[in-house]
Amino acid sequence: MTTRLLAITAEALTTTACLDAAYAAASVLDDAEIEALHVVVDPLQLIGTADEIALQQARIPNEGSAQERETAVWNAYDRWRSRHPDITMPVSWKTLVGAEEDGVQWEGASFDLLVIARPRNLDGQNALHAAIYHTRRPLLFVPGTWRANDAPPFGRHICIAWRNTASCERAVAGAMPWLRRAGQITLLTIGVGTHGVGGLKERLSGEGLPAQVFQVESEAAHPGEQILNEAYGLGADLLVMGAYRHNWLFELLVHSTTRQVLAKADLPLLMSH
Repeated sequence: MTTRLLAITAEALTTTACLDAAYAAASVLDDAEIEALHVVVDPLQLIGTADEIALQQARIPNEGSAQERETAVWNAYDRWRSRHPDITMPVSWKTLVGAEEDGVQWEGASFDLLVIARPRNLDGQNALHAAIYHTRRPLLFVPGTWRANDAPPFGRHICIAWRNTASCERAVAGAMPWLRRAGQITLLTIGVGTHGVGGLKERLSGEGLPAQVFQVESEAAHPGEQILNEAYGLGADLLVMGAYRHNWLFELLVHSTTRQVLAKADLPLLMSH
């Protein structure tokens, strides 16, 4: 069965990173295809509140019109394609007009994996939020400057930051095509979060996938940074974890683990909410 990857190319500056990540992930698989999606957020065609439309119009002097941003992303996509003339898997381009979150949610529902690079503008931020929290699909997230040529082979050593939650279970399920092809799998547990890790190890073993458990004490002040530091120390090239959202007051007062990891990660993340 063909695995379908949606590369969400919201911004010209991060389009190369997004496409590189999608191609790196797809190349590991036997049968995959990539669609590059750009949502044209045109305030003249946007159905929203007056404040939302005014916000989009206020971006034009500094960022260009929606059509200019679309052209810049298309040019970045076209340059990327020209640098990869030997690609044999299907790679296509698609544009939608409307709100960024609506477009990502609508299109992403039919794909197996969404891919996005760390956002720099409002379109990218809205796309990331929709991809994580509204599509119910696993998301591959990479830094905005990530390049496949500068990174280890994709998914060679996969680290799963384990928590016994539905989100983490969904992330593991979404990562299975790459876990089946990994050279090494490490199950990272921090502090008391070891419940269920034995069962996960057994399930992976039943799939013919040996995994090692690595347990460390918690440094509660910065859990997101600790997860990343442990993954770096293990030599992982892909980190799998659940994505968690708290209420607005908690998010305002405390940087959640998910936000810390998204802000600081220098390696690809495969996440699910």
